[in-house]
Amino acid sequence: MNTVATNDQLSFVELIRRFQVDIWRYLRVLGAEQSLADDLTQETFVAVYRKPFEYRGEAEASAYLRTVARNLFLMAKRKERSGPAFHDIEGIDRAWVEFSGEDGGNERIALLKTCMQTLDQRTRAILEARYGYDTPREEIAAQFELELEALRSLIRRAKETLAACIERKAQ
Repeated sequence: MNTVATNDQLSFVELIRRFQVDIWRYLRVLGAEQSLADDLTQETFVAVYRKPFEYRGEAEASAYLRTVARNLFLMAKRKERSGPAFHDIEGIDRAWVEFSGEDGGNERIALLKTCMQTLDQRTRAILEARYGYDTPREEIAAQFELELEALRSLIRRAKETLAACIERKAQ
């Protein structure tokens, strides 16, 4: 069945005419850029075409279409976050092998642990809180009685020191 089952025989084409603009506007309000809203509006109606629903009035149809559109929007946002940040996957693979070596980075991890020992105890504790336990910067700043900007500078300098140490030891 490729039409929406309705009490008053609302056709699929009529469904699109009635609700297309509303669905597009709804997606824009959710935060979709214009091109994404265009695509998702179309995908919403394709989904309804593939799996028709029983038309029980304009309010219920609108709510159902918004739900489909919202779910498609959320899936698109998840894909955006989990998708590759770069389009040159082969280049990334080459860079990964060059950086991490054939052992998948185990040597660099060992070097990082060695280089961490060269930092003072307070800086190590801050880095472990931030990266080992994913503690928010605000909490770390309060715990170590630092201004947020001072904490950011300390972390940046520590990372630079660690990177230089690892590079020296890797050569």
